Amino acid sequence: MGEQLKLVDLARHLIKLSGFDPDKDIPIEYTGIRPGEKLYEELWNGHEFPESTSHPKIMKAHGNSYINWPDLRIDIEELRKYSRTVNRPMIYKKLQEMIPDYTPNPPCSNFSRT
Repeated sequence: MGEQLKLVDLARHLIKLSGFDPDKDIPIEYTGIRPGEKLYEELWNGHEFPESTSHPKIMKAHGNSYINWPDLRIDIEELRKYSRTVNRPMIYKKLQEMIPDYTPNPPCSNFSRT
């Protein structure tokens, strides 16, 4: 993946590559972290671990979880049904059933049907 890079450094670099001067031509605004944003990316979850490949700089995720593809297809079809009717509480409930670590942000109780 490479070394960590500050987002502000990336923004400044992209502005310069576009032929502009950061903070002069294009201001950089700091908005703070928003709901659901992470400060860093996690490459492996609690059920996975890195496994070597034939290339020394490429790893693959190896886990002990099993996916039942027929059941997954049923779950996905239910999500499609709920999304067609914009049934947000059921979408969130189904996602939480499928992905136990998933937490909607903001919680689905704050949503109204649109």
